[in-house]
Amino acid sequence: MGTLKNNAVPYRKYFTGKAHTVERNAQELGAFCRWLGKTPEDLRNEYVKARRSVPSLDDWRRNTKNILVKYYNHLKELGKTINTARTCASAVMAFYSQNCEGIPRITKELDPVQVPSDELVFTQETLRRMYFYANPTQKAWLTTAVSMGYGASDFLSLECEMIKNLVQEAKEEHKDFISFIGKGRRKTSVQPISFLTPESIDALTEYLKILERDNDGKLPKYLWNNASDDTLNDWLKALIRGAGIETYGKKIRFHAFRKFLYSRLVHKDRNVARRICAKAISPSEASYDTEIVKESERVFRENYKDIALNGDLTGKAKREQAERIEQLENALAQLERENMTSKTRIDNLHVTTISLESKLKEYGELLAHWVDSYEFTEEEKEAIRRKWNIRKISEQEKQYLRDLTTIMEEIRKGEGHLDEEDMNKLKRRLKAVLEKKEKWEESQ
Repeated sequence: MGTLKNNAVPYRKYFTGKAHTVERNAQELGAFCRWLGKTPEDLRNEYVKARRSVPSLDDWRRNTKNILVKYYNHLKELGKTINTARTCASAVMAFYSQNCEGIPRITKELDPVQVPSDELVFTQETLRRMYFYANPTQKAWLTTAVSMGYGASDFLSLECEMIKNLVQEAKEEHKDFISFIGKGRRKTSVQPISFLTPESIDALTEYLKILERDNDGKLPKYLWNNASDDTLNDWLKALIRGAGIETYGKKIRFHAFRKFLYSRLVHKDRNVARRICAKAISPSEASYDTEIVKESERVFRENYKDIALNGDLTGKAKREQAERIEQLENALAQLERENMTSKTRIDNLHVTTISLESKLKEYGELLAHWVDSYEFTEEEKEAIRRKWNIRKISEQEKQYLRDLTTIMEEIRKGEGHLDEEDMNKLKRRLKAVLEKKEKWEESQ
């Protein structure tokens, strides 16, 4: 047997993966080896010898499984919690998987994972309070974290270019939701079926503008601009504190977003929930379930009401509001153009009316003088009109002239005295009379 070490350094070489995971597994493997009284090389040599025959390999598998279960129970006897004991045993199982072979059905011998009692669990009400308090940047990562359910490392690896293209596609194609196949989850290598919700699309649209502005017109490679695990937790703690949410001393972890999404989906369809959250599945399950993307979208849409943060369940409210605003703006612009046209027309009609009124007044005064001075018969009046080329004025025209004269007189008297609303009423009356007069003339 080799010499046992008390530090993790000699054990790191037996693991691959993320640095902090390797370090943790190395620490736990060292503890296991000290408990067992063997080195990692002793364990590997036992496996190599066992492979010489099928019976000996079966014995090795059975004995190794029993040793792992015994070690797990030993840790619980030392006072470690079920979850901690499982984590320690998982590190040893990782050693066997990466250096020998995996131990099948071992997890069935362990206690089920316990829900931590000291972690803050998100509810929809809590997340909505955070959403309404959040600034544009906080809204972006909050809605994205809820809609995707990624772990911290996968969330931090989201790239700007991919998200920008998805948001642009959603906007141009008028999609309220947009789905995509994400990169393989680091822990399971399973590719998640991910979604951007209406609120995350809107929030990311604003956030990308801010990000581009703050980076001299260019987007960085990563969506959260090289943030770290600690950054995410700091963001989350600050937002919870700012929103006035009481934690009662419970731990705040970014992983709670993932648990929130999974818990809302699993009761509707466990298989879909596992695929959206990229939990471990068999290769055949991933290859043969060709309808999973379509089914995932159906389930996600149906459950959106349980994860929506702004109450816009259909995703149409903001678009309808924007469309209504655009319609009102267009209507206002058209009204302004019409007002300018009407003002020009009224001004022109005003000048024309004054000119006509002057001429008609001259004719009227002449005729009135003749009529008043002389007792003309109708035949004589007709002869005078023919001689002076004066046409006979119809009763309809006389009424128009009376109306025009009255309105124009009111306008002249009201200038400088009446308020704008009263003046506009007079102008509208003038416009109506002139339009009636034009229609009458056209019909003659």
